[in-house]
Amino acid sequence: MSNIAVVLDTSAIIRGFELLMRDSLLKNVVGSEKIFLFTAPAVIEEAKYSGTKVKLKLLLSRVTVLNVGKKYLKLAREAASKMGLQQELSDTDLEVLALALELMNRYTKVYVATDDIRLQNVCISVGLDVIAFKRRLRYLLRRRKKCMFCGIEFDNKFEECPNCGSKKFKYIVHKVKIR
Repeated sequence: MSNIAVVLDTSAIIRGFELLMRDSLLKNVVGSEKIFLFTAPAVIEEAKYSGTKVKLKLLLSRVTVLNVGKKYLKLAREAASKMGLQQELSDTDLEVLALALELMNRYTKVYVATDDIRLQNVCISVGLDVIAFKRRLRYLLRRRKKCMFCGIEFDNKFEECPNCGSKKFKYIVHKVKIR
């Protein structure tokens, strides 16, 4: 029997409440009997202000809140940067991703429950499975820079073209169909 971890972001608490509270529904989604729910402290703070206080109180009896290690937060930032989404993910999103990366060492399978398309994109790119309640990612998107002078594509971490040194670039997006 496999141990499954599900890491919740704020949208999971807001939109997926019924699924998360009913064991039978959650077991159908992930296909396992042993399911452990986790979230990051930043998610709890966000959820407090989203009008979901009652849902949050009920869920907290089932969810373990874990602080994220700095090593995994760094890995999460690197993964977001690699996909060109470092500026588009919030600190809370990065904490959720980092927690999921940390739990990959302890559990057979780790899911991230989120409706945030950008977070789904980074999760799938690092090998995490996603549970989406309303919006599911159809394409994996990778944003890169393209030099306006020499035409070379380069990584987002560079401020100027590594080929010619030009600071004029445009963003391009590569789409890859998921399943």
